[in-house]
Amino acid sequence: MKVTRKQVNNVFIQFVKSINGEVAQSYNDVDKYELDHNDQGYQIVQITNAQGGQHQPFGGCRYKPSQIIDLMQFSIKAIEVSKHGN
Repeated sequence: MKVTRKQVNNVFIQFVKSINGEVAQSYNDVDKYELDHNDQGYQIVQITNAQGGQHQPFGGCRYKPSQIIDLMQFSIKAIEVSKHGN
């Protein structure tokens, strides 16, 4: 089954909430997170300055839609377990 961009974005929003972050609404939302996408895949970036500078706090790899969903869902669950147990 094909994973849609909307599905990836929805999990991304959940992931950012789980790390107590905020989703960027603009290119210059400093310290907020953005889901970068191109032909090679997705990666999570954090905006570092008002000029739109970015860094990749979770690494520079790009992932296929199904892969990044799996990674984010795993991370969300790991965070929940670390906070509350099983």
